[in-house]
Amino acid sequence: MSTEVVVTQNGPESTTTTTSTATASGERLSVDTSDPGIVQSVVKEEVLYVSLNQDHSCLLLGTTTGFRVFNTESEQTQRLYRRLDGGIGIVETLHRTNFFFLVGGGKHPAWANTMFILWDDSRGAIEVHMEFPRPVLGVKVSRDRILLCLENVTYLYALNNLDMLSSYPALNPRGVCAMSTRVVEPSTIQLFGPTDPIGYAATPGLQPGQVVVQCLKETYEYAVFNAHESNVTSIAMKMDGTAMATASEQVMKKVDAKIMELRRGADHANIYSLNFSPHTPFLLVTSDSGTCHIFSEQMEKNVSSRLTAVAWGLPGYFSSHWSLINFKTTNLKNCACFIGQGAFILIVNMNGELFRYEIVDNTAKQIVEKSLL
Repeated sequence: MSTEVVVTQNGPESTTTTTSTATASGERLSVDTSDPGIVQSVVKEEVLYVSLNQDHSCLLLGTTTGFRVFNTESEQTQRLYRRLDGGIGIVETLHRTNFFFLVGGGKHPAWANTMFILWDDSRGAIEVHMEFPRPVLGVKVSRDRILLCLENVTYLYALNNLDMLSSYPALNPRGVCAMSTRVVEPSTIQLFGPTDPIGYAATPGLQPGQVVVQCLKETYEYAVFNAHESNVTSIAMKMDGTAMATASEQVMKKVDAKIMELRRGADHANIYSLNFSPHTPFLLVTSDSGTCHIFSEQMEKNVSSRLTAVAWGLPGYFSSHWSLINFKTTNLKNCACFIGQGAFILIVNMNGELFRYEIVDNTAKQIVEKSLL
């Protein structure tokens, strides 16, 4: 597949912007972006997507009427509401800049879900768009790279000029992906060794349970390893790229210098959210069981099974690490993260309900519950 991208740059006097791109069939597509697309009809706003920026200082909601951005600190105040002519199924941003990376979604999408949009909110207009033959299911961004996931292929682009740097086949119907975002000293990198370039992305591979970890600079080499026996449902990566967590229906694994198996319970569950704390050595996990689990990266602090010594029948199960703290929360699909210096947890579900918890003496206390819509 050949995809051409035209980046349009406009001066302050510009009133109309048109970008164009070639579709898989070669047909030219033009988009007039002089009007940011204000919704003319009354549409009930519902949440389609919840995500966080790179350091978890901003919470993003894609909704049936556009997208919203909130500060995770300062009592979760709303920073931006951009009302568009349709739904946004994916919204990501680059730290706290005015650039947003969008994919249409819902019954009445702002754009087809086969189109990737780079939105400049300082102009209220599309800066770039790219058309693909299949829906874009996952997007992650760093200061110099864009990762786009389709069901059958993963693309890596340079952010500055939108050149495609690499692509590889995948089996990824959920659009699962993760990316490290902070530059660190090469000596701290574990996945490819201390002499290799900095930055990593992770996605499911071609076979159930496989994870592909790709270097983001220069060589763009990637490694494939078997993380689970069943499909990978979630991946998280530390900001500095030194550790990664993956999840299937029941088992979670943390990967750094060695692989550790984590378990949230005996029953199968869909993992909703899997996030490392940006400032403390903890991993946060929520699922459709309505329970939030906190694992320490210092594995000796987690709970180990008392039956390890007689684990000859189910060695993987009884030698696993169980969460240090767990508590009941919303059982709706959600996004969860640590905020501040790790003493608080924020959980936002697909009803737009926000829950804030304070962790005191290994116990979670709910201190805020409110609607963001």
